[in-house]
Amino acid sequence: MHNGDDTDFYLRKGFKVLAVEAAPQHVERANARFRAAIEADRLTILNVAVADFEGEIEFFLSEEDGWASTRADMADKGLGFGQQRIVVPCTTLDKILVGYPTPYFIKIDIEGRDRDCIESLRRLPEKPKFVSFEADLADPGQATAMLSMLASYGYKRFKLVNQAFHSILRMPNPPLEGRYVTMRFNKHMSGPLGEESPGSWLSLDQVGERFNQTVGRQAARIELSSKGTVFGIPMTRIYRPLRWLYNTPAVTRARIYYAEKRGVEAGGWFDIHAAL
Repeated sequence: MHNGDDTDFYLRKGFKVLAVEAAPQHVERANARFRAAIEADRLTILNVAVADFEGEIEFFLSEEDGWASTRADMADKGLGFGQQRIVVPCTTLDKILVGYPTPYFIKIDIEGRDRDCIESLRRLPEKPKFVSFEADLADPGQATAMLSMLASYGYKRFKLVNQAFHSILRMPNPPLEGRYVTMRFNKHMSGPLGEESPGSWLSLDQVGERFNQTVGRQAARIELSSKGTVFGIPMTRIYRPLRWLYNTPAVTRARIYYAEKRGVEAGGWFDIHAAL
């Protein structure tokens, strides 16, 4: 769930939401922010980590806001920021969903545990119509494996969505999913779902080819985001000013212009959406 911005979007679209969040501070803030939706039984928040077993697990919170994972390396992206270590309850996605109706859409982005969620889907008696997961460019083998799993469950349509462009998206009216809402997405949000997600649906082979092309074009940025280095040079000390410069309006426009001219992606982080 993180800070709840995606949860707010899904609620505004008219959906009932089951939100999962391991970090206690995010849950505390969300309980206050969404008090009315919780009391109306439109939102349930579970303070638990998702893993491949039931019990307790170490959870790492980075000083860099928003980064957290059950894996210490994923919590700081190799940049050496300080971390807080806590222990939280954990369980599997299929056990989380016991007692709830089959979800219409499942959004998965849990820094290193996405595959556990995808594997859990095979144990569900009925599959969600739509699923999305973060396609980690630094670990293409995992993304390929998750795509193959989804295809084996019956998912036949796929999209590779660049989250960096969500800030310029506008919701269709009439809507294709839920209610129409006027929405301006920030750079941390997951964006539209289902048929409203941007781009064209592709076959398994087509989305796999597009993903591999993206990995090949973004080698330097992948190295920075996964190891904290560029061409083997540590970037910890200049990471924050470099990130600020990279995301300034002028540099962003230049990146998008250059990318459009070459027909490539202008940075970003990527989700793969799947539809039955």
